[in-house]
Amino acid sequence: MLNDMAVEKLQVYKKYADDILQNLELVDRNPPPAEGSIPASVARIHQEAQKTKDRASSFIKVGVMGEFSAGKTLLLGSLIGFADALPINENPTTGNVTALCLIQQEGLHTTQLDEFQVHYLSQNEAKDCLRYMLDEVLNRARNARLSQPQIDALSAMNVADQHVWEAIINWCEDAWSNKNLELRYLLRELINFSHTYLAYGSAACEKSVIVNKTIAREGLQFPQIEADKTKGIQDLSFDQIVPILSPWKVFPETFSTEDLQNTFSLVRRIDVTVKVSNKFWDLSGLQGANQLIILDFPGLGAPGSGVRDRYLSLKELQEVQTILILLNGISPASDRADSIFTMLQQERPDEDLKDRILIGVGRFDQLALNDGGEQILDKLTQTEQLEETTVLDQLRILQTAITRAKSFPTDHNKIVFLSPMLSLADQAKNSSHNVKVGSQEFLTRLDYPGYLDQATRLRPKWRQLSQHLLKSNSRSSLGKQLRDFAEDGGIGQLQKIIQAHVVKHGLNQLLTDTETAVTALKQEKLKLTQELENLQQEDISIIDHPTLLQLTNAIQGLLEKYNRFKEELETQPIRNRQDIPVTEVIREKLKTNIYNWSEWTLLFNKIKNGIVVLTAQGSGSAKILFDEDDLVDNTTPTTSDDFYRVFAKTLQQLHRDANQAVYDAVVARIDKLSVNISDNYHQLKAFLLPELKQSIQQQFGREGVRLFQGLLRAHKPEDWQQTILEQSNLITDIEESKLLADDVLSESPDFKLFFPLACKDERHIIGQVFDWGAKKHPTQPKPTNHQFLILRIREEFIDSASLHILQKISEMEKKVNGEFLGIVDQINPRLQDLSRNDSLLRFIASGEQGLNPDKPSWLRALEQVVSVVDPDSL
Repeated sequence: MLNDMAVEKLQVYKKYADDILQNLELVDRNPPPAEGSIPASVARIHQEAQKTKDRASSFIKVGVMGEFSAGKTLLLGSLIGFADALPINENPTTGNVTALCLIQQEGLHTTQLDEFQVHYLSQNEAKDCLRYMLDEVLNRARNARLSQPQIDALSAMNVADQHVWEAIINWCEDAWSNKNLELRYLLRELINFSHTYLAYGSAACEKSVIVNKTIAREGLQFPQIEADKTKGIQDLSFDQIVPILSPWKVFPETFSTEDLQNTFSLVRRIDVTVKVSNKFWDLSGLQGANQLIILDFPGLGAPGSGVRDRYLSLKELQEVQTILILLNGISPASDRADSIFTMLQQERPDEDLKDRILIGVGRFDQLALNDGGEQILDKLTQTEQLEETTVLDQLRILQTAITRAKSFPTDHNKIVFLSPMLSLADQAKNSSHNVKVGSQEFLTRLDYPGYLDQATRLRPKWRQLSQHLLKSNSRSSLGKQLRDFAEDGGIGQLQKIIQAHVVKHGLNQLLTDTETAVTALKQEKLKLTQELENLQQEDISIIDHPTLLQLTNAIQGLLEKYNRFKEELETQPIRNRQDIPVTEVIREKLKTNIYNWSEWTLLFNKIKNGIVVLTAQGSGSAKILFDEDDLVDNTTPTTSDDFYRVFAKTLQQLHRDANQAVYDAVVARIDKLSVNISDNYHQLKAFLLPELKQSIQQQFGREGVRLFQGLLRAHKPEDWQQTILEQSNLITDIEESKLLADDVLSESPDFKLFFPLACKDERHIIGQVFDWGAKKHPTQPKPTNHQFLILRIREEFIDSASLHILQKISEMEKKVNGEFLGIVDQINPRLQDLSRNDSLLRFIASGEQGLNPDKPSWLRALEQVVSVVDPDSL
């Protein structure tokens, strides 16, 4: 019943936020022409409304936190039934927040992971992360006793300054001379973050990309510093810590492992859908409490990216309802968990977080039973009647682990002893042959001799100890914890605790988090109400006629499209209507034409065993009058000159084809641009009356006419077509080529220049004579394979002709693009200037200065925002 009420409230809050966001969309679609007209609180309202909507429609989220190398990622693998679904290693590997959305699949199936969706920091988040890191650098710089000028220079850094990144790098280089270890680790992290942002920030920020599992596993692992393998950080020079990166100009369409590794610092979160068999984890009890998302947080304390990781963790923890803190059984006395809890409490100072916290003592199978600890355990297992105090007094390392674990949750039954490795080994042993619980590499590791010796040796002893404790006291917490550990490494009990906590507390905690966001949204809405009242009392210049909004929107749309068009002109080759580069089309034609030369057919028909055999030709009289050896085949090419005419005719035809192809591409480009701006054309058509030019001349002089002329040229690009074709000589070239008959060979010197073989000229009586055309003597060696030689000659013709014709196309394209750019470079500045000239815009929109304006749509939309009824008033 309580859950149903919570779900109903969440739906109300979601609708409330949606109504506000929809009205804010109207403001975005119809913004005021003057900057600064919209109240400052609108951006904050948008942020709080989006946060409210996200929380109200969110799945229940469980965050898994712990120090680095505590085994969090392997623990997640054991929970979902596949060990190395995410990268695992003894060294820290998880450097980003990973969100696993669990979906139930019936029956016994291997756990399946969909593709990984990588989300990058936004520009604001990157700057916010930088601010967070600078605050920590300042603290460490003071502790390291840097000079006061250095401290002052750091304090003066402003993340809003566009050159702050370069300034930070320079400051870090100056501070690197200090040998303080903590400072140096953070300096290296800050340097890597700054260089990464400079190389990829403009292209990657705000973006998301989907990558396959292989690229994600390799590219999203914690980056290893190569220099660390041979030197300590104290011995590294500044140059050795500067990353080597290849900057992006644009966001790549396909991603490689190297791309992810290079942009690692800018990754905010990774999302992946996980299909889990109900035989590994039955999630049916979560129905009505939404589905489950488990967030794997970076291990805190990693020296390579610890401060950035902490920023990411705090940001995502705002949306988490249940927190599993994983302690490290290898070092149970570590105080890192205290640091984690303190960090969480500082982030939510008004909440009692203990109700949200579950505790797992990870790597319990590696608990350090030193100094005779295992012998004490053996002795305890022989004692029938046992009390918890007795066990803890004698096994001090166990007492340390328990004491540390009990300091966090309110309910001590939410503490579990864990060994993911034991659990996975059991699953691998018991699963059917067609179900895997890990990669082949992981399964092979389980079979290494001695790999799980300590765990398997101690497991029955812990089981026996738990039996004695429960026999003495059936409610013994320690007895239950040891029993669950011995059963399956504690994983089954942890799944039950998570599920019970989500069902009992998770939805209510999600509701509480959403209500917090709703309260903040209401406060911002009240501020907007007051700002709108003040705005109405000011100069009514904020009010704009609807036709003016239509005009300004159309001009802004034109400007954006022409900027994109200019970028395409500068970066993309000229293309035909099928969007294929003209160079590719002509090169394919060239290859086809040369392949179709009849000369190749004649030669190939005379090949026997790889050798061209020329047969005697001529009439009977010729055979009587001439020796048989002197008779020649006058049709089969035997010298280079036999190819010249067909080569020149091919180039001549390709000149025609290239001219026509570029001509058609120019028309296609203009048609495409016209279609692209057609909506703007229809918006502008009613305003751009030619007779308006004289009125503008009288009111605004030559400058006003110049701006209006730019708009006239911009809205109908088809008017440029004839001028561009004429100025680039395309029309002349096509007309001249038509005058040349197909059977007439042009005497263009270019043809001989690009003919790849030696030709007959004033120095040579004949050109190159091919092997099969030369007169043979009995003493000459056996000829080489003529077929290979013919194919090589054919490729030489293709390469040489390609070089020539593609150079011609490049020259034509350069000339055509120059004409286009010349026009666009006149249009764009005029559109920019016009969009800022409010009085001229009003004149064009109305035909006169001074309007009798109506209330603009953006102001009406803001009034609708403040009129949305608050949930408590429903």
